[in-house]
Amino acid sequence: RIAPRHFADLKWDNIGLLVDSVDPPAHTQSRVALSLDLTSAVVEECVAKQIGVLVCYHPVIFPSVTSLRANNPKQRALLLAIRNGIAIISPHTALDNCPDGINSWIVKGVYKHCCTKSTMCYDDDIADVHHSDPVFSLSYVDRENFQGAKVQSTVKIALCELIEAMKKHFKVQHVRCSLGVGHTLSHSITTIGVCAGSGASVLRPLVGSIDCVISGEMGHHDILHFQQSRTTVLLVEHGPSERGFLSEVLRPRLLAELRAPEGEVQVLTLESDLTLLTYE
Repeated sequence: RIAPRHFADLKWDNIGLLVDSVDPPAHTQSRVALSLDLTSAVVEECVAKQIGVLVCYHPVIFPSVTSLRANNPKQRALLLAIRNGIAIISPHTALDNCPDGINSWIVKGVYKHCCTKSTMCYDDDIADVHHSDPVFSLSYVDRENFQGAKVQSTVKIALCELIEAMKKHFKVQHVRCSLGVGHTLSHSITTIGVCAGSGASVLRPLVGSIDCVISGEMGHHDILHFQQSRTTVLLVEHGPSERGFLSEVLRPRLLAELRAPEGEVQVLTLESDLTLLTYE
């Protein structure tokens, strides 16, 4: 119910219950963990904390996987999870694209730090696919496939202010910035394209028609294409563009959906699910 399957990009993505558990130990069935990726360290922490179900945002199995080998780090982690009876669910692009999913969380969070509460007035309980706020309207970049988010704001925001808002929302110290041709840090922003993770392919249709794009990562030539088309590119790295949603939004939603008495079911985030890139 949180991230319905039809919101996923099923042309390539693999979501849902990817690893089932045969006769899981009773003491693990009330413990759920959230992670961005599957690693051996994540599985070991799950075992130590007696986790029965791991909601791993990024899929761990794709059709290209034809065997599971212990000498492959990703597959070894998967084998460890299976051996320890840990079921694995991946929501991935369904969670990106669903109403009030990750892309919506990015937009609302950034604007929250740009505008006062009296100006913002957004409703976290909005259930419509497309909704409007006093400050901005939000729609899909690709309406047919529910991909990306396109923001049309009624308030002009300086690019430097938008960058500072991103730092606060994503809890990062740096934002990678490629200024669009003719832009400066004081340039006024009213239209934004947003896609969590690696967003170049989703945001490409907006080239030249919006002021800036926000994503986790992009390749050099994609950045150049946007920049030369007078669109500024703002990047926070892949993991940080998604990770905050797990603890801030997904965890309380899961607890609400499970509707168990307080303390009977635990939903945990994992210390071993680390950001891959740091600035030294």
